[in-house]
Amino acid sequence: MPCFARSLELGLGSAALGTVLGALLAVGLHRYRGRGFAILALIVYLPIVMPDVIYGISQMVFFNYMHEFLGWPQAGLVTMGIAHVSFEIPYVALVVYARLVGLDRNLVHAASDLYASPLKSIYAFWLPVLKPSLIAGFLLAFTLSLDDFVISFFTSGPGSVTLPIYIWGSIARHGVTPETNAIASLMIGAVLLIALAQTLFQARRHGHLSSNP
Repeated sequence: MPCFARSLELGLGSAALGTVLGALLAVGLHRYRGRGFAILALIVYLPIVMPDVIYGISQMVFFNYMHEFLGWPQAGLVTMGIAHVSFEIPYVALVVYARLVGLDRNLVHAASDLYASPLKSIYAFWLPVLKPSLIAGFLLAFTLSLDDFVISFFTSGPGSVTLPIYIWGSIARHGVTPETNAIASLMIGAVLLIALAQTLFQARRHGHLSSNP
């Protein structure tokens, strides 16, 4: 089904980019906690606490102005991807930031004391330490993208129908049909599997940590 493949493409792409940008935001928040931290934290929380309808409409208005003055972007997967990345970043940032807060600062300075280059520090220290939170953030972002309807509806265009939009349109035209029930059940099952995988991953990680003195 094209709409399902489109949902997977949108979900995987936006989750990957959202995870990278969210992790960078979390590192920045952790390193530069100062007088303006409260304002930065408020900005990070805004996409989370804002109603989806308001967020989707604001994204639609923004993209319309962009297209009117610059001729880009055309409504479609590009606008949907930008919108999805923008609301996934805060979730990933909070997950990674929670990991950074519990990190011993002496470990952060140890790599510099051992003359590790910034690139070496990323591969030898930051990625192994943040790997569990990065995986958890990616799974969370992918689940949010796959399940999103409201923001996708306001930022979509011709030929960019995702699975939630297809289900809504099918119900609006034909009512609840067996096909709609089957598709919705598969979608719920996919989201549950992703959530279960994330839970099992976290449980195994905590069990491994508790077994090591």
